[in-house]
Amino acid sequence: MLDHDADDKETARALRSGARGLLGADVTAKGLLSAIRAVADGETLLSSGATRILVSHFLSAPSPGLQRAPSRMLSLTPREREVTALVAQGRSNDEIAEHLRVSPLTIRTHIRHSLRKLGASNRAQLVAVAFKTGLVSPAFARTV
Repeated sequence: MLDHDADDKETARALRSGARGLLGADVTAKGLLSAIRAVADGETLLSSGATRILVSHFLSAPSPGLQRAPSRMLSLTPREREVTALVAQGRSNDEIAEHLRVSPLTIRTHIRHSLRKLGASNRAQLVAVAFKTGLVSPAFARTV
């Protein structure tokens, strides 16, 4: 985990090295425990600062494996698009499940389908695709 004051290079290096969770120094004990559980369940958890850096680097780099065209989002069902947008807003699977009144397992299934359909290999790439295709904009991303 990195302090929220860590520079962009350290955050980018941690993400490239396979970090599955980057939290700010102000994370609470409850938030830390929740983050550990989420990462253990296969999720990727990023602070708002890490998300900003990831999206910035992703948008500035060529992306041969991920199409920019919003039509790529049309391959998702309306519910998969909704879940993808909520993921990109920084919500956890449990928060999305509660918001949509479905089980966390259903949310994981929607995310898995979205990853496959969009050619993304992890949650962080899913977030980047959501921003890049215009499904969400930085103004709608929440902070962790």
